[in-house]
Amino acid sequence: MKPGDIKKEFARPIYRNYKKIIKQARYTAHLRTARLIINALKKKQAKILDLGCGPGDSSSLFFEKGYRVTGIDLSQDLLKHAKKLSFQKLICQDIEKPLKVLKNHFDAAVMTGVMEYLDHPLKAFKQANNALKKGGYLGVTIPNKITKEREIGIHTYHQKDIEPLFKQAGFKIERKITFHGWYWITQNKTQIKYTAYLLKKE
Repeated sequence: MKPGDIKKEFARPIYRNYKKIIKQARYTAHLRTARLIINALKKKQAKILDLGCGPGDSSSLFFEKGYRVTGIDLSQDLLKHAKKLSFQKLICQDIEKPLKVLKNHFDAAVMTGVMEYLDHPLKAFKQANNALKKGGYLGVTIPNKITKEREIGIHTYHQKDIEPLFKQAGFKIERKITFHGWYWITQNKTQIKYTAYLLKKE
């Protein structure tokens, strides 16, 4: 999706009750991806970068741990919800462009429910790598390939196509798990399965 299309999508009235949508879609990726990061870090204090943070649900477990979280999203409408949460900083920008954060600064980053909307994921992976300390972690959810992606209007991926991009961006795969991602409730409950990756900056 182009940035303008993403803004329009998440400005729709249906997204005003985001928590209800998450419940209807049986969405748990924000918890699973965060746990991968938390278990890998094993730290009481950490700096987290939430790329495509939306209304902030993807960082809920990080807030519980007392981590310092910076959120970035392209949608001002979703950031209005995120402002009610415990983010240290919120930035409105395209995550495929140079990030407005310090380089080599964060212990970990997450991209949860973001890959569906990116036209150039390698650019986003490289930006995440730049922001991470050496040995830092990236947790990312990849929607597994489906035949209806054009009909729905999202990007989905084969693992064999996406995994080489991680290496190109300077990451190695530490762990991956596959699980139910969500149901596209406006498209006859089309199921989207996720593979969540825990990546480490080399």
